[in-house]
Amino acid sequence: MLEQIAMHQRFYSLMMVEKETHSLTNLMRQQLTRDIENDLKRTQEKGIQLPMPPEVMAQFYGGAIVTLGGWWLENGMSISIEELAHYLDLLLTGLELLS
Repeated sequence: MLEQIAMHQRFYSLMMVEKETHSLTNLMRQQLTRDIENDLKRTQEKGIQLPMPPEVMAQFYGGAIVTLGGWWLENGMSISIEELAHYLDLLLTGLELLS
């Protein structure tokens, strides 16, 4: 996702950062949330117990990832894709460690 945003920076800036339109942001969040939810449900099917319903987890993670992408654009992509992805991994791992 971050690479896609970087490749089409102007487009995503207009659609995610501009306050007049939120439709692309919502569509992106909805699709990402569906994908995450499906992954989490497959995890449950393998017998792995989740700490909460997959729908709740998917909404949280999907919203966080899309919001982070918007922040990154608003701040002129001041850090690299690799660095941002690393921070996202640390945040997600950190949340698991806190529970």
